[in-house]
Amino acid sequence: MKRLLLLLPLCLSLTFVSSAQSIPNPDFENWSSAVSYDQPDSGWATSNPTCIARFDTTNVTKILGASGNAIKLHTIAKTVATGVIDTQVAYIANTRFMPFSLKGGAPYVGQLPSHLNVSYMCNVAVYDTAFIMVIFKKSGLITGYTPIKFWGIQSSWKDSSFVINPPVQVDSVIVAVVSSNILANAYINPNSWIAVDEMFFVTTGNPVQVPGSSFDNFATPSPSIVLPTGWAENGGGFAFEGATQTTSFQHGAYGMQLISDTTGGSNSGTTPASTQITSGYFTQNNGPAGGLAYTYTGADTLSGYYDFLPVGTDTASITVDLEQAGNIPVTGFPKTFIITAATSTYTQFKLGWPALGQNPATMRIDIASSGKTPQAGTKLQVDNLSLKSQSLAVQNINWTSNDITVYPNPANDVLNITFNGSTAGNVNVRIYDMTGRTLLANDFASNSNIRIPVSKLPAGMYFYEVKADGSTIRNKFIKQ
Repeated sequence: MKRLLLLLPLCLSLTFVSSAQSIPNPDFENWSSAVSYDQPDSGWATSNPTCIARFDTTNVTKILGASGNAIKLHTIAKTVATGVIDTQVAYIANTRFMPFSLKGGAPYVGQLPSHLNVSYMCNVAVYDTAFIMVIFKKSGLITGYTPIKFWGIQSSWKDSSFVINPPVQVDSVIVAVVSSNILANAYINPNSWIAVDEMFFVTTGNPVQVPGSSFDNFATPSPSIVLPTGWAENGGGFAFEGATQTTSFQHGAYGMQLISDTTGGSNSGTTPASTQITSGYFTQNNGPAGGLAYTYTGADTLSGYYDFLPVGTDTASITVDLEQAGNIPVTGFPKTFIITAATSTYTQFKLGWPALGQNPATMRIDIASSGKTPQAGTKLQVDNLSLKSQSLAVQNINWTSNDITVYPNPANDVLNITFNGSTAGNVNVRIYDMTGRTLLANDFASNSNIRIPVSKLPAGMYFYEVKADGSTIRNKFIKQ
């Protein structure tokens, strides 16, 4: 075939363009840096893992206390979609279960208490309320319950004594601190915060320290949390661990793994819970919402690969939800692919739908490790997602790696694409990021060497796509 010379002006005229795709980070190659957080080392659970999973930040932190260190709880907010602001209330509790599940607790040894003494500071927004909850139990039954409420501003440490409803008998106690009015789920304000230190119960004899309430010692949890770029994890604050990076993959270097948790499900968070990710966002109490732009009205298919190891008869699911503008559901959606059988290797799935009679605005993909009755330890791994209409999966079609050479990798200024044979017509080259957003695109009349300027791209991992003669090849490169 006739060899055509590279048209250099075309190369130099490559421009940044925008082309929204509906699957972020489709083969889970891009993950956040490990996120660690301040964790009291005396058995207190915090909202930090859930807050990191939802908002990629923390809302419980170590601060200088009335004596030594103390702990601060701050309600936060984040814009999770256009015009949508969601909040995450901060909490700590001396039980692994949800603070208000009334489950678990720490042993209580001593005389019956009459007051709780606490050092605190706070800045609770108007109409909002922060709480300390004190729940006494005997043989698993509640024998005393007191909500201690905080309003307004206390800008310096204050030692206060609060009357509590004395229990008749007690062998354990739950103490929980919450930064906003999650009990009524009303007037929750991201400006509200409370800090506590040195809590103890007043009795007729010796005071009884709330174990670990000096908050002087903190430990960094292991492992630290990493997040799949473009995806939100869990929701509602139940299952503490979300998606994890795994080197068991169908393509590339990583896959995404979900393992159902031992707690966080029904019955106030005391039963096993499914772990989930979504391409939208998780609300505080109502599960996944939102999604990414999707306007295709033709027939389409979501495909990918999964590896499933259920416990008992547990099932997993992959769901597609399409909505019109104004969050109006597209008829026939959501559609769900139910995974029932265990697999020993990655298995392909396809979830398709016919041409639509309505115009969608967004697509959301939800992936869950368990079904309606979660079983702790059920494991789901997912990799290499793609839409037929967008073809974002990293794959080779017709061509092989022997037909094309791309160098250098990593690249600094220029990415070279060399054909080891010849082509009959134009060559289309596209550079896109881990979310599928097209960054560079153009056509070239060349079958020899194409030079793609990448110096203006931020450092990170990207994809290239080369189309010519009806064939396509896609792969990754690193921009230094």
